[in-house]
Amino acid sequence: MFSNISQLETGSGVFIRYIKIGFEALHMLYNFLPLNPKPYQLFSLLELNMFVGPGIYYIRNNASSTLFDMDNSRLHLIHGWQKVDNQWNQKWRVVADPNFPDMWSLRNMEAGQYLNLWQNGSETRLVGSNIQTFWWLTQHSDETTSICFPERQDTRVADLHNGSKDNDTPIKLLTWNAERSQKWTFDRISD
Repeated sequence: MFSNISQLETGSGVFIRYIKIGFEALHMLYNFLPLNPKPYQLFSLLELNMFVGPGIYYIRNNASSTLFDMDNSRLHLIHGWQKVDNQWNQKWRVVADPNFPDMWSLRNMEAGQYLNLWQNGSETRLVGSNIQTFWWLTQHSDETTSICFPERQDTRVADLHNGSKDNDTPIKLLTWNAERSQKWTFDRISD
């Protein structure tokens, strides 16, 4: 275990940072990274989860200012939509995983569905599902957050297609590229 950690210590300073936040986070870091991580694979770990905490939020895209919105169809597709006051399908309860407090589930307040994935060929859309899924929520220095797929060696994040302001714009899972369409602001509504 420590041979991989020491490689990270010399290359990026990650080791010292994770010792400060506890053994669980260090264990997760070790299990998440490949043996020889590439710099882009560390983006979500360098500032791992400085997220403010559980509560109910609007999730606003940094490029368009549209919100994470769950449609009311049977597919429960997640898309970007202009804010509509008191629309429960635009409100999300964010809760920490009790076993891994650095991972979070996002549950839509209207449908009661959890943020999850739908695979159709090469396209991966975000959808609502009855299956509770946990995500990395990675805060950046500009106070935005990336919603990161929590699988080993995967650098995909929630991306609003072309950062469009149009209603019904798909939100897909795409490889991290640091564009504003992949950054989100969590606007707290309540606890």
